[in-house]
Amino acid sequence: MGSHGLVSPCCYEDTGGTPVPRRGEYTGSMEVTVLLFGPAAMAVGRERVVVRVESGATCGEVLRALGAGEPRLGPFVMSGRLAVNHAFVGAQRVVGEGDEVALIAMVS
Repeated sequence: MGSHGLVSPCCYEDTGGTPVPRRGEYTGSMEVTVLLFGPAAMAVGRERVVVRVESGATCGEVLRALGAGEPRLGPFVMSGRLAVNHAFVGAQRVVGEGDEVALIAMVS
């Protein structure tokens, strides 16, 4: 996350209406609740973990924050996938406020 406050107006895209922050610019942070199932939930003793990421974070960034914030999830983060709003997504998918995010751990 950035170390400064809100971005200046020069860091916004012109959309002809409401200014939209450019991707990658610091605009604040958000909390993402990640649902856990099966072995991943058992590893941490709960069914959800909250991580703080930069607003506009990608699923890849959420996974990194998840592994850093809860090291016991490391093996599941490495082999699992995220689902957002009931659909598997790639690492570049941006996570929004209110999205339902779940770590789907691969089981052998």
